[in-house]
Amino acid sequence: MRNEQILEAQGVNLLAYWRLAATEQEHAATLLQILDLPTGARVVDLGCGTGELTRLCQAIRPDLSWTLVNIDAWQLAQCPDGAQLVEASMIDTGLPTGTFCAVIVAYAMGYCNVSQVLKEAARLLIDGGKLVLHELYASSPSVQQLGAEVLGYQVHAANDVQLLATLAGFDVLSQHEDCHQAPGAVVDEAAQVFHQFDHGLAVLCKARPCQLSRRAALQFSGGKDSLACLYLLKPWVLAGLPVYWTHTGDTIPETLAVVEQVRRWVPDFRVIEADVLAWKHAHGTPSDVTTAQSTWMGQQYAMTEIQLVGRFDCCWHNLMKPMHDRMLADGVELVIRGTKLADTGKVPANGATEHYDVLLPLLNWSHAQVFDYLQEVGAPISPVYQHFKAISAPECLHCSAWWDDGKAQYLKQLHPEKVQQYQVSLQQIRAELSKRLQELDSELKECESWH
Repeated sequence: MRNEQILEAQGVNLLAYWRLAATEQEHAATLLQILDLPTGARVVDLGCGTGELTRLCQAIRPDLSWTLVNIDAWQLAQCPDGAQLVEASMIDTGLPTGTFCAVIVAYAMGYCNVSQVLKEAARLLIDGGKLVLHELYASSPSVQQLGAEVLGYQVHAANDVQLLATLAGFDVLSQHEDCHQAPGAVVDEAAQVFHQFDHGLAVLCKARPCQLSRRAALQFSGGKDSLACLYLLKPWVLAGLPVYWTHTGDTIPETLAVVEQVRRWVPDFRVIEADVLAWKHAHGTPSDVTTAQSTWMGQQYAMTEIQLVGRFDCCWHNLMKPMHDRMLADGVELVIRGTKLADTGKVPANGATEHYDVLLPLLNWSHAQVFDYLQEVGAPISPVYQHFKAISAPECLHCSAWWDDGKAQYLKQLHPEKVQQYQVSLQQIRAELSKRLQELDSELKECESWH
């Protein structure tokens, strides 16, 4: 005997542990009242179970046209007459685009990839159409694991689902408590499990084109912010969102360790190779302050022995430009980054640009929120943050710029063998700057003598 038949014998026909009202009829009536659909509206139920929700709604609103999608042939055979039955996956229904006023996903999303479910729902809906998500949610990784092991169901965090829904083009219209538990001894026995999940019913509106359908790329650095962004979008990543990382050829070991752990589960991880050490040999030593004499032009006249380049010049040529060029080469339309306002108070790009759109899911997050989230999801946080005082981890082990990051302390604690080389680079930079400061002081003194 199937579970559905056991539940039916105990008076449970609607396959939802939590409901909007005390009885199944009242639950259906409340849902229809919330949706407020026009006469003759077309509704599709993805992962419809035995179609009991449709049966209940037909008795209240016989004018509505129902399509029921289920990959389980037995369940589909139990569905009521008067509805179109489609035996198919809820992420690939084969139904025509933009033909439904409402899509219902009730206790079904965890059987498929969330981003693909939302993408298919967005495709099926007319502009302004409504999506019902009646689901269980997990407040921690341990609760997610419980859902997978006990129920065979992927239960996601509510915030993660909401973010993916936003990417799919949805806005939240309303959220509703479903505090009424289904009846029966079997349901009561499952209380110990089900009461550990968050739950609720949300109605969303298709408000804009689906970003999940665009050619997108997640830019990854191995640092805390891009790592949080990666885990936040994990369902989309698992569905094939490509993750891009630039290997400068001098990446710090702690970041390399994080990257290697991430690569084990990311299906499409793309590496962009650079050679920062060769670039520095050809163009100069990175420094937060440079002089005219130490620039490329000054070198043409042999105005000083050391050649310096600005720190952003080095970062641009060995990190940013290789990544940007790859985005253009791969035809990327949407770039996703972990950049936050809390980093510097301003972000260089957000929204539409001349090359591609930029999406910043962590835009308004604080540093503390990032660390809390990484701990919550069990992400492999780099140990560098236990020793490094800066808001971001260093990119390159042999970088001589970014003095305000406190790199000397980091090297002393984790890579003491590199301190002397770092010190020599800083001394060379200081020697060049000291000459120019002496010249500057001389000019200022000359100006003062004029008075």
